[in-house]
Amino acid sequence: MIKSKLLPVLFCLLLLGAAGTVRAQVVQADTAFLQSAKSAAVAVYKQAVGRQAHLFNGPSYVEYRKPQLQGHPFFETDKLTEGDVYYDGAWFRQVPIRYDVITDEVMTDNGGALQKLLPGKLASFILNGHTFVRFERDSLAGGSMQTGYYDLLFMDTVSVIAKRSKLAQERVERGQVTGEYEVTDKYYIWKAGTYYQVNSKGTLLDVFQDKKKQVRKHLQAKKLRFNKQKEEAIIEAARFYASLQK
Repeated sequence: MIKSKLLPVLFCLLLLGAAGTVRAQVVQADTAFLQSAKSAAVAVYKQAVGRQAHLFNGPSYVEYRKPQLQGHPFFETDKLTEGDVYYDGAWFRQVPIRYDVITDEVMTDNGGALQKLLPGKLASFILNGHTFVRFERDSLAGGSMQTGYYDLLFMDTVSVIAKRSKLAQERVERGQVTGEYEVTDKYYIWKAGTYYQVNSKGTLLDVFQDKKKQVRKHLQAKKLRFNKQKEEAIIEAARFYASLQK
């Protein structure tokens, strides 16, 4: 069920009506005013639901998760989590959503059933503190990037984005199929109008070729090891490089 910040308004107005009814036992209350307040509260509620009703115009989401694999195909959690979505030209707050990073689909709850949000209408969403924006391939300056939702990790004179993804790794052990959903995120740095994929410390430093020595020394001082702290190292390198431009 979609939650709205207008629902507390409805609750408060209804309480106002109830309190007025109690006081009417002692003082002659304006019952017409109380009825008007209740009607207004109901109207506000219906308007809130109506504004968000078109969130449910996508197809159903069918669970395909393989039970023999450890983990799940979703971003951070397989539970529906309240987030914000920019859908069909408007922001909707506190919407229960879940993001499948394998199929690159976002879904919400529709009366107990999972329903996909149409990618053509979902331009951006915020989930667990991460802001995702949909990029179209023909608008990207970087041939290896595909159309889809990208996590904005850092934005300045240079920016860092991540394509969240997982891969279902299966193997046979003692005649049984086992495995796990392995994280396979990809990272890109935007610099001077071009996106560069970063998959090693060498490619990271190459992006900042003009300040390569300073960036290397800074990462060493921060004791960030690319192989074990890839995301943190990329963000810190970009942040430091951007500070050198100011």
